[in-house]
Amino acid sequence: PALDKVELTHAPVTFSQTGNATTTPIGPSSGRVVTAWRTLTATMSMFTPSGGGSGSATVRLLDAATGQQVAAAPLNSGTTTLDLAAIPAASHQALNAAFDLQSADGTATPRVSSLTVTYDSATAPPPPLPPTLSFLAAPKTIVFGKSAVLSGNLTRGGVPQPGQPVTLAAQPIGTPAFTPLPTAMTDTAGNFSALIKPTKRTKIGRAS
Repeated sequence: PALDKVELTHAPVTFSQTGNATTTPIGPSSGRVVTAWRTLTATMSMFTPSGGGSGSATVRLLDAATGQQVAAAPLNSGTTTLDLAAIPAASHQALNAAFDLQSADGTATPRVSSLTVTYDSATAPPPPLPPTLSFLAAPKTIVFGKSAVLSGNLTRGGVPQPGQPVTLAAQPIGTPAFTPLPTAMTDTAGNFSALIKPTKRTKIGRAS
């Protein structure tokens, strides 16, 4: 005998009870930043090949970098819109949309046909200029028992930086490492100074 043709007029379909899917990161293009998250809109319908059954779906928004959940909502049949205005854009610059799908009895499954996330963006600001710190010890050579003044100026892009701590350290000759000196603070013009009285030959260092 030879079998030339097979026709299937009906085939039972069974869906898994649960399923999930996650989008790739949603966020601005290179050189831009999100200034405000607006809305998520998803369209969902029930796929019922045998004409009956039920299921449910939920969408969760996760920070793309940390996985922290920042919003969630159940999806209704048709279109669901979720307001994202409460998500702080400064700390959540990219999001993933995660879908949790459930079939009640295996005869039907939710089907997400579209997803839209809207947000406002702007050109990313340039990175801050690095600080510039000058440093001077005067006099550089002192007699035992005398004092020296450590001083300098702290600016950023030519602008004085007032009220900033400047860390000072000293390394007496023969010791393996620097030890902290009292921290100096810059004044309104970005200047700082500190009086020291070393008891032996010493290297002086600073870091802002």
